[in-house]
Amino acid sequence: MSYFMHYGPKTVTFEISGTLAGNGARALAQEWRTASSVIGNRLLIVDFTLVTEIDSAGRELMRRWYLKGARFVSASPTGRLLVQTITGTPVPGSLDRMA
Repeated sequence: MSYFMHYGPKTVTFEISGTLAGNGARALAQEWRTASSVIGNRLLIVDFTLVTEIDSAGRELMRRWYLKGARFVSASPTGRLLVQTITGTPVPGSLDRMA
């Protein structure tokens, strides 16, 4: 798994790729704890376009973020399906479609 963080004026986006599991999920959680102290009120967006698999640790992390207000996007069918298993709702395909 790898990820990139993009800071915008109103959002912080995590772009995740590969398998979100175990140590990778823990590293991502730590990165968020570090970043959250400086992002203020920006919306957290998680891009699942390049995520290929997710285990229970990754799913639990994403579920916590979702319950705290994170939004998910994915341009890939696999990413959208994975997110839907977390949120229980259909997922926008891109940032352009987010209301």
